[in-house]
Amino acid sequence: MVAQWPPPAQEAVWLDAPDNLVSGILIPLLGRATKVAEGYRLTGQWPFVSGVNNADWCFLSGMVGNADGGLPEERYFLVPRRTVRRHRPTASAPSASRRCRSARSPG
Repeated sequence: MVAQWPPPAQEAVWLDAPDNLVSGILIPLLGRATKVAEGYRLTGQWPFVSGVNNADWCFLSGMVGNADGGLPEERYFLVPRRTVRRHRPTASAPSASRRCRSARSPG
């Protein structure tokens, strides 16, 4: 999926580390993104983000409010994994899965 993003996003992921791994979950309505000066603040809870412990980046979805007061729109965010807070798995979740609680997107 990263290859479908604009070149600046691809460079952020792979320029300095071409072996970076990306994990994610793109289920709509799980996150909320708020515009801030440096980009977006992304909050929410995304269950079962397989491979997040080994990932360098995460794809997460978030609803962004419409400036015109219309319906929010779904957007996808490519977030450095170091900015994602993770929960420990529950007894029913596989050990490779984690629930991401919040993340901050730099742009």
